[in-house]
Amino acid sequence: MLQPFLKRFEKKALRSIKEKSEIVVLPADKGNATVVMDRKEYDDKMMNLLDPAYRKIKKDLTDKIVRKMKELIKTTGIPAEQQKGVFVQAPIPPRIYGLPKIHKPDVPLRPIVKIAKILSPFTGNTESYVRDSTHFVESVKGVKLDAGDMLVSFDVESLFTRVPVKDAVEGLRRKLIPEGLPEYVPDLVEYCLSSTYFSWKGEFYEQFEEAAMGSPLSPVIANFYMELFEEDALKKSQWKPKLWLRYVDDTFVIWQHGQKRLQEFLDHLNSQHPMIKFTMETETAKKLPFLDVLVTRTTNGDIELGVYRKKTHTNRYLQACSHHHPQQKRSVIRTLFQRAARLCEGENLKKEQHFLRGVLQKNGYTSRDINQAIKQRKQKEDTVSTKLLGFICLRYVSGVTERIARHLKKNDIVVRYGTVSKIRNTLPIAKDKLTPLKGAGVYRLSCSCGKVYVGQTGRNVECRIKEHERDVRLKKTQQSAVAEHCHAKGHRIDFEQTKVLARDNRYYQRLTREAIEIHRHKNNVNREDGWELSRTWKMVVNTKTSSRLTPDASQLVIN
Repeated sequence: MLQPFLKRFEKKALRSIKEKSEIVVLPADKGNATVVMDRKEYDDKMMNLLDPAYRKIKKDLTDKIVRKMKELIKTTGIPAEQQKGVFVQAPIPPRIYGLPKIHKPDVPLRPIVKIAKILSPFTGNTESYVRDSTHFVESVKGVKLDAGDMLVSFDVESLFTRVPVKDAVEGLRRKLIPEGLPEYVPDLVEYCLSSTYFSWKGEFYEQFEEAAMGSPLSPVIANFYMELFEEDALKKSQWKPKLWLRYVDDTFVIWQHGQKRLQEFLDHLNSQHPMIKFTMETETAKKLPFLDVLVTRTTNGDIELGVYRKKTHTNRYLQACSHHHPQQKRSVIRTLFQRAARLCEGENLKKEQHFLRGVLQKNGYTSRDINQAIKQRKQKEDTVSTKLLGFICLRYVSGVTERIARHLKKNDIVVRYGTVSKIRNTLPIAKDKLTPLKGAGVYRLSCSCGKVYVGQTGRNVECRIKEHERDVRLKKTQQSAVAEHCHAKGHRIDFEQTKVLARDNRYYQRLTREAIEIHRHKNNVNREDGWELSRTWKMVVNTKTSSRLTPDASQLVIN
């Protein structure tokens, strides 16, 4: 029998936290820390965030926006097959929440709300563009500093929520369409970025003009706009930096014109557009952080590089005792040491490796664990065989999943591992709760005679329920088992008491769960049994007397 992963007192403590409505538990924006905040303080910070840039609206705009987007897509000339992949089958309104920025004074919140592929090849092609930390290290290697040079960084305040959408879209038309960007893209971009809305505490809000928070499109547009901005601003500036490297809203600069002209340069940047404002940080003790790299100037004018961590970084990583596959734990160790090798050299590399060993040991890893992970080559499971059939995702259960993986590997199927549960899933979420019938999933309708109908849908459940109601009203008995039962027996379906049995956006998982529920509800009016279950599934379902399923269909994913 499997042993529980959490002790009884730990489960009791988690339940106690979940029941406390006066607090909210969140991950920090950076540093891998967990933050417990007073609910009122959290709500006040969120309201302060919403007041200047967002206005309250009367209703959910989801259906309206989806209809408009479909109309726009149809006018683009995109092939019909590709159009299908553009839309989410069961759209739900975005829900805003905040992550505490514990590395900044007064703990502000970063807002998150939940075509980029077409635009991406057209951006990031300037000399100043920095792709990531590794690219930054490659860009500054070999740079020599003169005695009067200064290390400086500029950061745009809240860039993603301040990008002037109209200016960015006009830039797309003017600069990128001549380079081959499809002519319909700017219109789609403008609509996507000007249709930002979300729910907060049961109310709906929309953004005025700036780029959409959390949209995959926002970083691409922000980066493109900053390319236009920096080209124009640097061209107009009387004094130009020796080096200018930019990662979206963070810029690393080597300045050779002195402190007074540096302030003039900052004022010049901040005068270019009312929405774009920079903050500035200069080197301290010959050191300046940029991204996760610490840049240090030496006495002979060279640049030394090391790993940078904010003071609030917790050095907390996946614990050695966590119920994860050993491969995932080794991956954590390898990733940290590989990053050190990419960003550091010489003595800095030795110091970082020594530091990592100490940190990992505090996370429960032994010296043997660390050494084995470093030496072990990364397994390229995807190239095990030229006849690779695909991969399967299994919830990891120690001593069981490994055996299954060995058998699957013999048949050219690669195994990926997930966890059974996470502590954060047991804590209350900061987002608004979804209404019961929002989202895709498996549902149950109850009849006045006591029988039920079990169904599944990839759209919002409420849309499917409306279709059932219409079929009953119009007596479409040929195409609807629900309508046939109602009119043949003279019974009534209680649509208001629709029960969502499982939420899942994945097609095959819904089919499997639907079949399980049909098998469990013997008194159903379904015409078919749904997806054909294996004998093993039926045996497991038959042994359960409660309504709770231990072997959840969503634990198995086959591609």
